[in-house]
Amino acid sequence: MGKKSSKAPDVVGAAREEGKISRETARDATYADRPDQNGPLGSTTWGQERVLDPATGEYVTKWTQNENLDPSLQEAAEFGKADVRKKALLSGKLQDRVNSEMGARVDFDQFGEGRAGPEASGPINGNMRGSGPIGAGINSSGRVGSGIGATTGAGGFEWDSNNRQRAEDAAYGRSTQRLDPKFEKDRQSLELRLRNRGLSSGDQQYQSEMDSFNTGRNDAYEMARMGAVGEGRQEDNQSFGQATGAYGLDRDTEQQRYDQLLSSGQNDRAADQQYFGQRLSGAENDRAANQQSFGQKLSAGENNRAANQQSYDQKTQSAANANALRDQKIQEYIDKRGFSLSEQQALDATGSAGRLSAAYGGGDSGGSDS
Repeated sequence: MGKKSSKAPDVVGAAREEGKISRETARDATYADRPDQNGPLGSTTWGQERVLDPATGEYVTKWTQNENLDPSLQEAAEFGKADVRKKALLSGKLQDRVNSEMGARVDFDQFGEGRAGPEASGPINGNMRGSGPIGAGINSSGRVGSGIGATTGAGGFEWDSNNRQRAEDAAYGRSTQRLDPKFEKDRQSLELRLRNRGLSSGDQQYQSEMDSFNTGRNDAYEMARMGAVGEGRQEDNQSFGQATGAYGLDRDTEQQRYDQLLSSGQNDRAADQQYFGQRLSGAENDRAANQQSFGQKLSAGENNRAANQQSYDQKTQSAANANALRDQKIQEYIDKRGFSLSEQQALDATGSAGRLSAAYGGGDSGGSDS
């Protein structure tokens, strides 16, 4: 047997070597990611220099990205920078005015409260009342022919409107008892044939065959439904005809009884009409006198209403004018208070700088040292 080595593996050395390889890999990848680029608007170049990393005491590569615009774009960028600087300086000069206008407490109390409109004076002509129902004491001697009933009893028209639906449901049920197992068997056979042909759900040919099968099945069920509707209609007509015949016999008997009672009631009605006419004539005289009194009160009330409406309209218009003037003063106060701030915001120096950076700035301006 050979001798076993007692020397432990150099873990620290292996880790140091692995770290060195990792740094070299990162350095090569960083170098590959920083090519110089040239385009119609300018170019991007990278500069390198060897510097000492104060944290590790090792030398590393420091990368610097340089953006070079086309000369015509460079001139435009300089003009843009000058414009942003001018706006920023002017915006700063406006700050004192903004502080003066916006620093004071908002004072809406100086405008007072808005004016409320006038209140209505109450119901016009509220004291006008009629003298009461005209001819309130005129009553007939009773209902003429009150003993004449509409039917002789429970012999009215009897017909069950649900007969048709029950007949349709029964006919359709008989059809579906035959169609359901038939189409289920046909569907299984069709699916088996399609699978034997190598087709599966989702294939165009498979779907076309299934759509054709479903169309035929739907047509068959629709024909069954239409046949059931026909049978229901026939059953309903037969039931309705039988009920109509029975009702006709009852109606003829009822009409004979009704005519006899009506003839007797005609005599009573003539006597009642004579009595009612006499009392109505007296009531007409009372109504004419009452109408005259009511008209006089109404005329006086119309004059009062017109005067009240005129006063109400004048007060309403006065309140509206006062509130409109108050609203105008408040709006002018608000506009004046924020005028300088609006001017400063319109300069938008920060936004202009951002737009300038977006138009002429480069891409990734940094990069890691390696």
